[in-house]
Amino acid sequence: MEVEVTSDISRSLALANNLVNGIESLVEDCSCGNAYIFNEFTSLEDLLDEEVEVGLSGCSNAVENLFELNDLIRYGLVRGVRVREGVLGVDYHMLYELAISTALENIIPYMKEISLKTAITGVEYMYIILKSGRALLLEGEANRVAIPAVSATLMIHTHSSICNPSANDLRTTLNLFFDGGLGSGITSPTCYYILFRVGPFTEGDYLTLKSLRKSKHGFELLRRRFVGSNVLLLLG
Repeated sequence: MEVEVTSDISRSLALANNLVNGIESLVEDCSCGNAYIFNEFTSLEDLLDEEVEVGLSGCSNAVENLFELNDLIRYGLVRGVRVREGVLGVDYHMLYELAISTALENIIPYMKEISLKTAITGVEYMYIILKSGRALLLEGEANRVAIPAVSATLMIHTHSSICNPSANDLRTTLNLFFDGGLGSGITSPTCYYILFRVGPFTEGDYLTLKSLRKSKHGFELLRRRFVGSNVLLLLG
């Protein structure tokens, strides 16, 4: 079963995903020092359907390609995108923090409620946000849910009790990060376990996440800690 659950929350998280990916592609391609958002905003939703202005600083090369920034317009998430030099805006890394808080305040409570069904029936569910901003709730089977081969921003699925990931769960997260997604995780009625990218996914991040597949302890020690340079583990 598949239920459409698209909202401004899902669209805003997809916006953040495409925006940080496009900015990081620009920073690498143009050899820039950093990037900024010139818009005034306090939430990701403030940027929806607006013209987003990106500032680049310390660049060695001129901008010739907008990369994933073009997807923001193609998916109808913003009215337009402008890129220019400047350092007076908000550091683009703030988009990651806002994406994390948006997911924790909206998606996790929703999926913890859905996971009550899993605790009763054993049937697992998955919430998935596509890069377009479209969101779906998928119903799986007892103790499993099939993962579609799509380009996703966020994937959260349910467990009946404990939230420790399986090897397949971590493999799914690796694939999502390789494809430029933001986060993947698990909820139950009593816990959550989320891995969230907060920068370009590096080889070191990949090796660290691979090592988590062999680890059976330590997930409960800290509620928020880095596992690699640009991946946060969020527990609750």
